[in-house]
Amino acid sequence: MFRRATDNLGVSPDQAVMIGDNPEADIRGAKSCGMKAIWKRDEYWEAPEIVDAVIDDLDELPSIIRNLA
Repeated sequence: MFRRATDNLGVSPDQAVMIGDNPEADIRGAKSCGMKAIWKRDEYWEAPEIVDAVIDDLDELPSIIRNLA
């Protein structure tokens, strides 16, 4: 699914960022295909082991994404 998305956008996985709250489906899926991943902290999930950044609010995204570049 993630690779198809990057292919459809015409970018390589290392040029894409996934923002999600599910550590397994969102974060692990994105990391497994080479994407950067930002976890939106959620009280229902434990923090993922491998993640590029963690946010509490979507307002944090612009500065986080700039720092990932």
